[in-house]
Amino acid sequence: MNLRSLPTSDQIREVLDRSLRGPLKPKEIARALEIPSQDYRRFKGLLRNLEQNGQLYRSKGNRYAVPRKKNLTIGTLQVTRAGDAFLRPDSTSDRDVFVPSRNHESALDGDRVAVRIESRPRGRSPVGRVVKVVERSHLTIVGTFHANRTFGFVKPLSRQISRDILVPQSKDANAAEGDVVVVRITEFGD
Repeated sequence: MNLRSLPTSDQIREVLDRSLRGPLKPKEIARALEIPSQDYRRFKGLLRNLEQNGQLYRSKGNRYAVPRKKNLTIGTLQVTRAGDAFLRPDSTSDRDVFVPSRNHESALDGDRVAVRIESRPRGRSPVGRVVKVVERSHLTIVGTFHANRTFGFVKPLSRQISRDILVPQSKDANAAEGDVVVVRITEFGD
């Protein structure tokens, strides 16, 4: 099988749309598309790429689905000064989705996320909850360092980032109370 013979994204989405059992494992999708075993690794890479660009959603158990079939919308999270956010969907045909601050999970302003629509108030934007961060936009953050006896934390200067970033004492690089620092996020708490 050559590079051109991998299935198209439309063919993969069609298999997932037809599935009566819900989300499918990569092997189940490959079987339905008759992917030869020697091309399975490249096929899994294709699935990961489709997930990263928001065309597929991977749920727990490593199962894939079409986002719309799981009542999900993929897009960029834009946080307001009040701490709530709006999802700006990748698809121009979808409306913005309001995401209350309590429903952000570990997502930050600018992250590409999958949001599940939880309600559709009449005359207002749909309301949703972040279920997965597809791509992170902030790996470093500028903020003010504050020390505690057992750990430090950085209060971001950006108003769009409302959560403090915890810093273990062993990683504080001798920062002093009130220093403006750049912190690299190594764990998001997912």
